[in-house]
Amino acid sequence: MKTEIINYSPYVLLYLPYCFLFCFLTLLSFMFDFCKTSRTAQSFLHFLLLVILALFAGTRVGWSDQDGYMWIFDMVSPLPVFISGQTFMEFRIEYFYLLFNSFLKCFSENPLVMFLSVATMVVALNLRAFRKYSPYFFLSVLVYYSNYYFVGTMTAMRQGLAAAVILTGMAFLADRKWTAFFITVFVACLFHFSAIFVLFGYLLYRLNFSARVLFWMVAGSFMMGIFSPISHWLFSHFIGLGDLNPQIQTGLNYLEDQQQGFALGVLRPTSLKQLAICLLVIRYRDYLCTQLKYFNVLSIFYCAATMWRFIFNDIAVLAARVGGLLSVGEPVIVVSFLLLFKPDQRRWIALLVVVFAAASLYLNFIAFNFPPYVSALWGGKYWKEGFFGF
Repeated sequence: MKTEIINYSPYVLLYLPYCFLFCFLTLLSFMFDFCKTSRTAQSFLHFLLLVILALFAGTRVGWSDQDGYMWIFDMVSPLPVFISGQTFMEFRIEYFYLLFNSFLKCFSENPLVMFLSVATMVVALNLRAFRKYSPYFFLSVLVYYSNYYFVGTMTAMRQGLAAAVILTGMAFLADRKWTAFFITVFVACLFHFSAIFVLFGYLLYRLNFSARVLFWMVAGSFMMGIFSPISHWLFSHFIGLGDLNPQIQTGLNYLEDQQQGFALGVLRPTSLKQLAICLLVIRYRDYLCTQLKYFNVLSIFYCAATMWRFIFNDIAVLAARVGGLLSVGEPVIVVSFLLLFKPDQRRWIALLVVVFAAASLYLNFIAFNFPPYVSALWGGKYWKEGFFGF
């Protein structure tokens, strides 16, 4: 019997860009996070990361939501026609996102412009927030790359943009600029309406619960997540409306779709990881709040995200979307734990952060079934054959 030899090397090589970028960010972390660098060098590296991460995400092809975004950009009219209402298409998507696409259509009909523009805005807002919030900028970028970068910047672009706006707006809460915070929530809703639910985090922040109360609230939500009484009740209450309105039924089916929502479940590795981080946040919150100005608001929103994911874990999209928006401060929170150690110990403890980031990267590749990396810049094509002309 003849044994067939299959050569997997070309396929494996396509995953190397993901690993190379991870190693590059790790190297930057150990080279610059634990030593003094000039302001000019920091600004240059910040800009370099912006270019690399925006190009890496903005030119990638072959991802799950790609066809939908391509169709929207292809069908939307240029801005003068769009605002006049002379369009034959009906889009079930946020109006401001359509307006943004219509604006870009005035300059080019090449969809690469749209993907690169969104990726650049998302990365720029996140990097700016990390530089402002985090004690170790490059480590936070590494944690961001291993998780939220794949989910928000590379896949769910509208939600990623909304999450970046929310992360930027959290500083307004810490500075007690309430109006400015509500404006950021409004802007985020213009890109993805689920951003309205971050007001749950705002409510928790204003109530200013003690660490003990937060612990019991998280523990209670964990138990509720196991038995799921609220989400089951909501679903059973509204499911009957689907018989009256097909659009409601479609929405309910989407919320229940485990594949679309990448449902975590209470005892899944990702949920348990978030629970562990949440418990550490509650345990060391008082001390870390004295070390970092913005840690309190980031930690409260993270606790809100954990509770939300547990309570609504069986309504896949609701748990994943809102939980992701509320927990956008995770890259800063994880890195902040280094402040619990002596300065001469932090470089070595940072190795645990790298391991954490690598594990998150691995979990995301499994959960989202990530394809090999292919870029439009070196021959990758979208669904419209030869559209980019490379």
